[in-house]
Amino acid sequence: GVLEGLAARQAAERGLDAATRATLEDCLRRGDRLFAKGHVRLEDLEDYHDLNRAFHQAIVAASGNPAIAVALGRHEHLPFASVSALAVDAEDLDREYRRFNFAHLQHHAVFDALVRGQGARAEGIMREHAQATLGYARWFGGEEGEAGAMKVLV
Repeated sequence: GVLEGLAARQAAERGLDAATRATLEDCLRRGDRLFAKGHVRLEDLEDYHDLNRAFHQAIVAASGNPAIAVALGRHEHLPFASVSALAVDAEDLDREYRRFNFAHLQHHAVFDALVRGQGARAEGIMREHAQATLGYARWFGGEEGEAGAMKVLV
């Protein structure tokens, strides 16, 4: 969360180039289509994994700070520490819809902060976003720490 928050702050302060903005907008559109139907299948979350990875990678690259990418890369092989890994409870896809839709809405919020050049806001959202998908189970209809058949998408 700290590293991605720093990346978002630096990207906002530097400004987004046209290619990065287009990549982020594409990720948001893809996610909007995925969640518009009001439910998800496991295959949808595999698609979300790909767009989530692209979204996060674009922000890190836009920071212009290669040290952030190196530091994040050191954790890429660790399923619950990797930025790109998603842990999915295949037995409760209703909850997973709420959880990942919430994370996607955070993508919209961070994008808004990035395009407005709001570095502190972008950093705060990204720090919070790092906690959202694993730490908020109780908000989405389950007890914290409760999980069915977890599948890790890396």
